[in-house]
Amino acid sequence: MKRQLTRLIFPTLFLSMFVLIFEPAPVKSANLNVALSIPMKHYRVKDWYKPYADKIAKLTNGKVKLVIFASNSLVKDSGAWDAVNSGLADMAEVKIYTTPGRFTFEGIVTAGLTKGVKRSHGNDNKAVWSAYENISKVKKEFASVKTLWFFTLKGNVIYSIKPVRNLEDLKGMKLRTNSGSPAVAMGKLGAVPVSVPYGATYSAIEKGVADGVVTSPAGAWAKKFHEVAPYITVIPSTGSITFAFVMNLKKWNSLSKEVQAVFNDMTGEMQSQRIGELADRMDSVTLQKSLNNGGKAIKLDPGEKSKWENILQVMAKDYGSQLDKTGKPGTITIQYIKKKIESY
Repeated sequence: MKRQLTRLIFPTLFLSMFVLIFEPAPVKSANLNVALSIPMKHYRVKDWYKPYADKIAKLTNGKVKLVIFASNSLVKDSGAWDAVNSGLADMAEVKIYTTPGRFTFEGIVTAGLTKGVKRSHGNDNKAVWSAYENISKVKKEFASVKTLWFFTLKGNVIYSIKPVRNLEDLKGMKLRTNSGSPAVAMGKLGAVPVSVPYGATYSAIEKGVADGVVTSPAGAWAKKFHEVAPYITVIPSTGSITFAFVMNLKKWNSLSKEVQAVFNDMTGEMQSQRIGELADRMDSVTLQKSLNNGGKAIKLDPGEKSKWENILQVMAKDYGSQLDKTGKPGTITIQYIKKKIESY
């Protein structure tokens, strides 16, 4: 009996010692590289990521530092998701639409999702995070990383070379749009979506390749679109680009519990809302700057706006159905986000 106990005890002790010796100890200090596609002068770097990095460093007493690689200098935006999963990037801002077919959120906060409801980035972001947290199939899509927050950027302003007051004015107009939901939306409304790199849009308008651009005021001000497309029309949302800020899961698991707690305090719905509120403020400020510098405001009258919304409403239902056919929770997610946004 004693001999049997000895045979059981010694292997167990040896295995325990082996685990203690060879299991990696939690990392108490680290430099984490952060991959961003936007330039250092972009407001999200200056007013969001740099303050975020400073706060992480302060709360960890300098043990964890975030090193920002802007302008695709670490990885291209189309490869950000794979880079985080492989460990090439520790953290990254991932544009969901650059990984087609992978995520339910590819275009989920889309045109026509709500009618007669004033949209904001803050509320859209909260709704997206809530859907991620509460719809298991959606959450499973991000199981390979540590997800810190989501945010959306919506194209809901037309900067054009001629006034756009109604659908007749819009018909046949060549407009630079983001791919996916925004391009489909503008096509349904009668415009001709033009695929041009964002950085080349100013030149495209000058040369007549495009008659304008559908974008956000912050992006338009940064590129000075009002100089070549001075007519500025705020329109119903033609769809949003959804981003996820994520961390390599192996890197996350290597951090000490104390460091993880610091990150967790700046993760989730509240953080998603805050970056959205920053985008809302910047849109308001930069729209006014464009108007102060030669831009001419055009406003759709209520009846005309309702016409646009009626056309766009079909998109959300169609998009959900398309996702359902691929096995993704499209309709469920759209309905969930719609109810959330309308409840705020």
